[in-house]
Amino acid sequence: MLRGVATAVAVAVVTAGVWLGSTPTAGASAMSFAPCHGASGVLCASVTVPLDWSGAFPGTLQLAVEELPAKGSPRGVMMMIAGGPGQASAIAFDLATLGSVWRSLFPGYTLVAFDPRGSGGSGFLNCSVTNPLAVAAEVTACGDALGPSRAFYTTAANAEDVDGVRQALGVDKVALWGTSYGTKVELAYALAHPDHVERMLLDSVVTPAGPDPLGLDTLQGIPLGLSAMCASAACRAIDPNLAAQVATIANRAAAKPITGRVRNPFGRPRSVTLDGPTLLQIVVGADLDPGLQAALPSVVSAATAGRPQALLRLADLGQSGFGFPRFASGDTSFSEGLFLATMCNDGRFPWQPNADVQAREQALSAAIAALPAGATGPFGSWATAIGPATYCLSWPSPTGNVPLAAGSLPNVPLLALSGSLDMRTPTSNAAAVVSQFPQGHLLVVPGVGHSVLTTDPSDCTANAVRAWLDGAAVPTRCPPTRPYIADVPRIPVSLAKAQPAHGTSGLRGRTLSVVETDVQDSFAAEVASGGSVAGLSSGVVSGSLGSITLTDYGDVPGVTVSGRLVLRMPKRGAVIVPTGSVIVSGSKAAHGTVTFTTTGAKAAWARSG
Repeated sequence: MLRGVATAVAVAVVTAGVWLGSTPTAGASAMSFAPCHGASGVLCASVTVPLDWSGAFPGTLQLAVEELPAKGSPRGVMMMIAGGPGQASAIAFDLATLGSVWRSLFPGYTLVAFDPRGSGGSGFLNCSVTNPLAVAAEVTACGDALGPSRAFYTTAANAEDVDGVRQALGVDKVALWGTSYGTKVELAYALAHPDHVERMLLDSVVTPAGPDPLGLDTLQGIPLGLSAMCASAACRAIDPNLAAQVATIANRAAAKPITGRVRNPFGRPRSVTLDGPTLLQIVVGADLDPGLQAALPSVVSAATAGRPQALLRLADLGQSGFGFPRFASGDTSFSEGLFLATMCNDGRFPWQPNADVQAREQALSAAIAALPAGATGPFGSWATAIGPATYCLSWPSPTGNVPLAAGSLPNVPLLALSGSLDMRTPTSNAAAVVSQFPQGHLLVVPGVGHSVLTTDPSDCTANAVRAWLDGAAVPTRCPPTRPYIADVPRIPVSLAKAQPAHGTSGLRGRTLSVVETDVQDSFAAEVASGGSVAGLSSGVVSGSLGSITLTDYGDVPGVTVSGRLVLRMPKRGAVIVPTGSVIVSGSKAAHGTVTFTTTGAKAAWARSG
């Protein structure tokens, strides 16, 4: 539903481990472009690069490259690098469909995107891993299946591949746009080949030395991100201190996992268990998911009050800030194998690369025990489990500590973008990188999370990028915004406990209040899941492009809502509003019809209601 451009380049599966490189002695082949993707104007080619850029290990790889030539006066080449690691850039940026969007952001630039080695059309590494934090055997099996060649899927190799594509294009310098893990590749390239960088745009920044193998930057960033997320009066009315509530419930879940039963979309109950690390995965996932952002204050408030069902439903939906997205069979847009290979090759772990699992566990335990007070933010030491060190414990040797090239960063124009809600790549990361560039500039966007350029609903970030390209002044901060979905109100435990909607009273007022909450909650839940979601009490919501359909949907016993609602945005940058009419029924409800418009809801009650 809200998948559009933001989802096409949704770079945030997880931001990454530590990625580093070697001095190349081999080279890349030349390439010949040909038209592809119909009449889109996109050109496709492949370039052959060494599997091992040092030349010590034989073999080559073919990288799938796409180019959209510039219109008007040419300004150069913009290399577009998506995130993950594991995301296929040519697929993610989709030049054939989204080319006009990217051209408007980078006028005059020839746009180039290629699938990194091991992703998309560049030798897709096919592993199936459900949850690396929980299933160590799957991580080991993935590494074993990839074999010895797994050692050559590193950020350092990715940086050399960027240069291989540059050489095959026949250009001396490239501008670079990286998002999330793509910023890591961009910085690695700048260290290895500073003379071939024209300028750098970094969105949601991973530092050259990061991220921390124990996830410390994220753990310290969660309270800041949650405080920014709950800056509105509406959110504070739901939960006056969301960050503190999350810390309370997460530490509680770490000591004793939360268990309960939720309904699946077919109406059948199933048991769900939620531990501390999984809860943090959900929380961090909210920095890129507007559905989770909207739902989080309400569900956390209910859980801390002893009503965890809505939170357990989110856990059951499988939303994860550090896990893998779920794709249909045959989808090569994200490689789980490449994600693990890169994370576990590059990470700066507290063990030696060839250490066995027992030695790794001992080294990791010692590193956690040595952490100073406050290193894990408001969470216990258990929370370090969200970092890559935990799931790379079981990756086959060698594991970790592959270095980046030891070059000097270029003195070029650099613009870093950071969302105030971003918890996986906090603003502190961007500030640390900007400080190393004399021409560096940091733009913070309040109300936006991860992947700023593709999720900011206002024009501020896009205008700033165009101004930066023209050498004009760029602000340090955008006006506050709120992407897409309003906060879900508190879900009452019963109709009798519901507060009547504004300007109403009695049974009809309480029913209208519940119906408004049901509609907002169903909208947020459908966006968060990307599919059908069961109501907490009854029914189901499903979505299609631009609409949601509720079928006997209910979060509160005795009240059900049915109807199709069209999603509308009253003005650019405003929240999206479900509009249309729904039928209200149920054993305890006032019956009738409620009509939603962009300005509010109005009920027409049956005479007996």
